[in-house]
Amino acid sequence: MDFRFEPLAIPEVVLIEAQVAADDRGFFSERFKRSAFEAHGVPGVFVQENHSYSGPRVLRGLHFQNPPKAAGKLVGVI
Repeated sequence: MDFRFEPLAIPEVVLIEAQVAADDRGFFSERFKRSAFEAHGVPGVFVQENHSYSGPRVLRGLHFQNPPKAAGKLVGVI
């Protein structure tokens, strides 16, 4: 499946949109494919992926970390 990669105004931030294949049974989508990400300059090694749910009227944020504790973030939005 294909992804769309769009560099944003913030350096090193890339909007990645995954293709979704859907039919009457449901849908399938790849969230990460190392070869596709690396082909677009996005490092392909993730050591952790988290999924969380928040209730109504809850806003979560991400924490930026400078080297030597910098970490790439893969964020999925539903």
